[in-house]
Amino acid sequence: MKTVCIVAEFNPFHAGHKYLFEKARELGARNIVVIMSGNFVQRGEPALTPLEYRVRHALEAGADLVARLPLGWALSSARGFARGGTAIARAVGDADALVFGSECGDTELIRRAARVSEMLDSGMDVGRKDLSYPALFSEEAAKLDPEAARVFDGANDTLGVEYVRALDGALEPVSVRRLDGVSATRLRGEIRAGILNYDEPVYNEERFGLCLLAALRGLSREELEGLPDGAGGVGSAIFAASRTAGSLAELIESAKNKSCTAARIKRVCLRAMLGLKLDYSVVDPPYFNVLGFNADGAELLKNVSLPVVCGYRDAAALEGFARDQYELECRAADIYGLFFEKPFPCGSEERRKVIRL
Repeated sequence: MKTVCIVAEFNPFHAGHKYLFEKARELGARNIVVIMSGNFVQRGEPALTPLEYRVRHALEAGADLVARLPLGWALSSARGFARGGTAIARAVGDADALVFGSECGDTELIRRAARVSEMLDSGMDVGRKDLSYPALFSEEAAKLDPEAARVFDGANDTLGVEYVRALDGALEPVSVRRLDGVSATRLRGEIRAGILNYDEPVYNEERFGLCLLAALRGLSREELEGLPDGAGGVGSAIFAASRTAGSLAELIESAKNKSCTAARIKRVCLRAMLGLKLDYSVVDPPYFNVLGFNADGAELLKNVSLPVVCGYRDAAALEGFARDQYELECRAADIYGLFFEKPFPCGSEERRKVIRL
């Protein structure tokens, strides 16, 4: 392989991510391109630490080029997240593979699960009322391919299915079994509890929750229901909960039910707060936003097929949909700065510098 791409959040960067880089090199990759979520992540939360720290970790661990997964796709469902990440990967002219971590580590099994998913998209009776959608999907998948159906039990396996579908043969998908005993969720908890010695700035959950509640209380029921993933009573549940909840945890507990997960509720809330009104699972990112690179990464940039944005000067040349998405990114960066004990000043995205190693 000449160049492999890795879609990631590094929230925070840990040994499992370094292991994925090492496996990519073992598979023959000469260059590694990381497509990384920015200030907000797919689970519907702010990134634990600011962008610059995570970019530097990626470069120091062996990435040659780090590009941003733009906000709308970073805060989408698995399908939108995968579409955004793979579209940016395809824009790297020398890229020939997408390497990703998964629970099963079996690329062929994930391919089979992708075929099952495609069949169910067009052939499942979603009108049944006796089961939630996830339960119905699991039941129908097991009828088609019992072994492949078990892939959907793993969050990273499921994301791998979406990568395979989105790539559609453009790049080779390569699944690497995740490193045992490493959990980003556990690490975040240990960092917040002071168990780990961690000297990078971490956002304050209480500040974030209050900012989010303030934004939600300024929106109508109709506005929340009109958001992607806000239909089917989700927007209404969030509207009602936001009027009485005193914290984000109370809002989630009040709004969730068996067919609507906490992650979905948090994504809808954040999309409402940040003004993301589109369904990003049906469109591709319109530019290639560079966050960091080394000498080899600079060479890779010469063959990128999307408009390359290294800062606000490049962004000023964007038009239409692309300009709209970059401006959403800038506003989100300013909001993100409010969640810290020492808030960042406005204009943070415009002043951010590309990291060069």
